[in-house]
Amino acid sequence: PSTEEEITRKVVVVGAGVNGLACAWMLQRAGVDCVIITHQPPMKTVSAVACAVWYPYRADPPDKVAAWSLRTYDILRQMEADGEPDVFMTSMRYFGRGAVQEQPAWAAEHMQVAAIPPKEVDELNARVGSSTYQYGTTMQVPLARSDTLLRNLMGKFVQAGGRVFLIRKPLESLQEVCAPGRVVVNCGGILGSKLSRESEDSTIPVRGQVI
Repeated sequence: PSTEEEITRKVVVVGAGVNGLACAWMLQRAGVDCVIITHQPPMKTVSAVACAVWYPYRADPPDKVAAWSLRTYDILRQMEADGEPDVFMTSMRYFGRGAVQEQPAWAAEHMQVAAIPPKEVDELNARVGSSTYQYGTTMQVPLARSDTLLRNLMGKFVQAGGRVFLIRKPLESLQEVCAPGRVVVNCGGILGSKLSRESEDSTIPVRGQVI
């Protein structure tokens, strides 16, 4: 935005990847005035090329993350049931380290969670040349087509009355968009730690690849 007056809404979401668009859309449809500020349009973000499979990834606080993840699961599952082309249910195989976990605590019946036979876990370890994996789980999860999902979320957000500001250069800090009475949501993705500088030491990567 060229002037501070252009951003008058109660909530500013920084970033237009899948997290930013989904967050902004949910807020806007709930009646909260919201604006997105981004240096890159959705199709230029990491989300456009990233794997978009649902799973309650390792983050704190675990109880809240699990609850948020299950809510997301229900929304994505409903999108597929409504015939939206961006999301479909698929079978996912997860191999884990540490103590054998027959079923995650957050698992629901409709997820069709089941243990992968130990023989298959051993076969995987043999292929990778280690004994890293101790157990395996299979379940039905939502998988999104990243490119069409981003376009769909952007359309939903704008249709609900949201606005998007494309800025010329990336923000250096969230302080650039902070103001009294305004909520700023950091959906900056890989730049999120840099934007909220006070959390740099506590924001670390904890997951590997999804293949």
